[in-house]
Amino acid sequence: MGYSILPNGKGGVNYEAAVLDVEGLGYDMEVSKAAFETTLYSFLRQSGCQRCHNSAVGEEYGGNQAPMHSDNDVDLAHQYALTRVDFKNLERSKFYVRMKIDRHNCPGTSCATAATQMLAALNQWKDKVAHMLPETPRGVPASTKISETEIEQWITDDKAKLPAADRQYHIYTSMHELHNDGLSADELEIVRVGLSKILNSTARWAPKLAHPVDVNGKGILYRFDIRDYWGYNQGVKQLFFGGSDDDMAFSSQQGVTKKDYRGNNLASNTQQQKYNFTNRTVVDPEHALRIWERVLHGNVEGAAVNSSTLSPNIAGFKGTRKTNAAGEYVDINGFKWVETAQLIYTLSRPDVYNAIMMNPFYADEMERNLQVDISKGMDSYDYLITFDAITVDSRLSWRAKRPNGHWYWKTWDVFTGQLASGRDKSIFDVYNDPTGQDIRFPWWANPIPKFVKWLDVANDNSAFSFIASLNQTYGTNGGFGFAGSNAPGCDNQPGAVQGFGFCRHYTGQGGAMQSASEIIYSLENGLQGYYLTGGFNQRRVDAFTNIVRDPRILTGAADNIANMTGYSYTNGSSGFRANDPRLNVGSSCIGCHVDGMNRTNNDLRLWLDKTPQRLPKGPYGVDKWINDTATVNRVKELYKDNDYFKETIENDRQGFLAAMGEIKQTMMIGPNKNIFVEPVIWTVEYAQRVKYKYPQTTSN
Repeated sequence: MGYSILPNGKGGVNYEAAVLDVEGLGYDMEVSKAAFETTLYSFLRQSGCQRCHNSAVGEEYGGNQAPMHSDNDVDLAHQYALTRVDFKNLERSKFYVRMKIDRHNCPGTSCATAATQMLAALNQWKDKVAHMLPETPRGVPASTKISETEIEQWITDDKAKLPAADRQYHIYTSMHELHNDGLSADELEIVRVGLSKILNSTARWAPKLAHPVDVNGKGILYRFDIRDYWGYNQGVKQLFFGGSDDDMAFSSQQGVTKKDYRGNNLASNTQQQKYNFTNRTVVDPEHALRIWERVLHGNVEGAAVNSSTLSPNIAGFKGTRKTNAAGEYVDINGFKWVETAQLIYTLSRPDVYNAIMMNPFYADEMERNLQVDISKGMDSYDYLITFDAITVDSRLSWRAKRPNGHWYWKTWDVFTGQLASGRDKSIFDVYNDPTGQDIRFPWWANPIPKFVKWLDVANDNSAFSFIASLNQTYGTNGGFGFAGSNAPGCDNQPGAVQGFGFCRHYTGQGGAMQSASEIIYSLENGLQGYYLTGGFNQRRVDAFTNIVRDPRILTGAADNIANMTGYSYTNGSSGFRANDPRLNVGSSCIGCHVDGMNRTNNDLRLWLDKTPQRLPKGPYGVDKWINDTATVNRVKELYKDNDYFKETIENDRQGFLAAMGEIKQTMMIGPNKNIFVEPVIWTVEYAQRVKYKYPQTTSN
């Protein structure tokens, strides 16, 4: 199957990405378990991980959280731990990454120290099992260097075998530079999996997975047919601008006219363009060429306020590029081949991703194309509220059904959320202030979502796409509360910080919202597609850092900045166009959703059912509805119980893990079909930080 099915300790199962093929690998589980118990398991238990990752602790107190690597049952804990440790490179293990990069509930006062301690415990375990680990083969010995001349000869020989009419659709990508750079056999396996994953992750309407072909069996040069991924269409005739609305607006304030990837100036009505999808998939080879041409231009449409375009960052695309007098590409046939890390990097850039996934400018068109089921109005969705999410604040989400067993998730996040003094990451406490004065997350007090229009204040009983959040009030001159805009800011609400993004005003009406959304949906091939929206339900390339952050691009930040605890709005870290590298659609989404849908609790329903004392209290908490029977019953109708969501999320993960299992089985040349990092983001980071040294910018 390509994934493992493990008991959850409560009579059900969880799905994990690693395959415990211990017999095929000659791995002695009893020896490993005995070593685990005295090393890593002991450290995990001493660090308090058993308070959550343990089936013996009630979920209402944070327990029963998969993976169960710290369970009271050491045998169960050992099985889960094996899905998260990379004995070939312990720093790639999820155990280490969760401390060092994610800063996930680190014991002690420093995540760096916790990561060092975790690594030591992992090494102690490895020392006792290293003799059982199989070697990973290489197609070419590490000491043998491969020249570009050899690669081009391999391409020439292979291309001669292809029908002449098909050659324009076949693209070659080479890993020989990575091989020559000294990547290990295991690292080359990661890149191979990342190659197939990113191609299939951007195959919007492809009916099934397709894998690049190893040209000569050396695991170095691969060929893929662009028609397998992008040769399917639903009425698209051109690809739209892939950037964000605020980038266009702020650029114009700087006197800069944004350009699209062909070098054309953006018009005032750019965001009003619609794809008008047909919702009927047809085979369209010309569409594959259209998308590949966009890929060759690189990431020129991302956020760049003081420039019309970004640098394309396409040094790894080899060959000539014919242009006209305006510098626009007019022919893509001069292209020869692309270095593999460069290709993976480019396909995951936010503006490229938005364009080739044909993400429309507004989410309602996206939802119509995905055929999100709204047949029961707002009751079509299953809602949940998670207190401790990846976001700065809590998170509201809902799940919808789509035809043929497909699904759709949409989150709803808010600017600023709880005040810095109000967030308590303890699993036993929710807020320091029992009056709820520190709460800005509006749905504790207003748990029944109110669907509204995003460009006016009318209710919306047709689209069921956009809900009322914390309203962003307009200034007297139409501004959003910026300094100098003559805006009162947040209606001078008590306790509000004046200015853009700091209101706590909930009206239940439409208009500009202090909100953002992440949309995740299942692709036909089993992988996932992504879409980010802003406060008008508009498509974006990135998310503001006072809503959500990607810890992988904040590796040098302090723990409280990277993991979003103790967030202060006076520390200068919330800038909108300063040095604020942001979570990006495409790259960050893929890097975060390593195993598909991430697990979460429906804390609103969980606490309502089992521990109502944990619900936030006060005027911004549940006080006004918790004793109203009709409202409580309505909340229970909309918010399914936690067991339902646990099973649903696991089922959503299963399809993704099955697709990844096929990719690993096909692309990895060694006997061990496991990798323990997300292969796309690992390769992207190598390309950007090591190989090409492309600059870190707002949306790169």
